[in-house]
Amino acid sequence: MNNFTKKASVIVAASAAIFTMSPASAHAAETQHSGDKVMHAAGRKFSGYDIHVTSGPQNGVVMPRIAASCQVGARGGKCSITNSIKITTTFTAGAKIGIKEFEANTGISIASEYSTTLNSTSPVMNSRQMYVAYPAGTFYTFDWAHYTAWVKDSSGKGTVFVPTGIQYKVIRQG
Repeated sequence: MNNFTKKASVIVAASAAIFTMSPASAHAAETQHSGDKVMHAAGRKFSGYDIHVTSGPQNGVVMPRIAASCQVGARGGKCSITNSIKITTTFTAGAKIGIKEFEANTGISIASEYSTTLNSTSPVMNSRQMYVAYPAGTFYTFDWAHYTAWVKDSSGKGTVFVPTGIQYKVIRQG
C-alpha cells in the first residue's frame, strides 16, 4: 500500500468512527416528537393507540336502536312523538378507544353527543304499525393497534357512530 492509500484509509476509518452512534443516540435519531405523541421512525408509536380510518364518513341510521316511538289504537290513525332526547357517540372497537384517542390519531373532530327535541306526527297508520325515530349520523370504520414500548400488544377493527340527527320511519310490528 502506498503512502496516499494509507492516508486515505485512515481518513475513511476516522470518518466512520465519527458517525458511529450509541444505541441511545440511534434511538433518538429514529424517533420524532410531535406534541405529546412519540413516533418511531418506522411509524409505530412508543406507547398508546395508532388509529387509521378505513372508511367514512358515511351517513346512515342506527337500527334497531329506537330513540322514540308511538303507536295508534285498534282503529288506526295518527300519533305524535314529542320528546327531548340526547344520543351519545358510540364506539365498537374491543378496546378502550374514546373520542380523545380517535381525534388525536385521525385529526377528525367528533361530538360526544347530539341533543334535540323531537316533534313529529306520523302519517295515517293501522294498528300493526309503529312510528319510530332512529338516530341518524355519520359512521367511520377504522383499524387500531395499541403499543407499549414499541411493541404491539393488541389490535383490531372498530366503528364509531357520531349522531347528527333523527330519521323518522313507519315500521310494521311482528
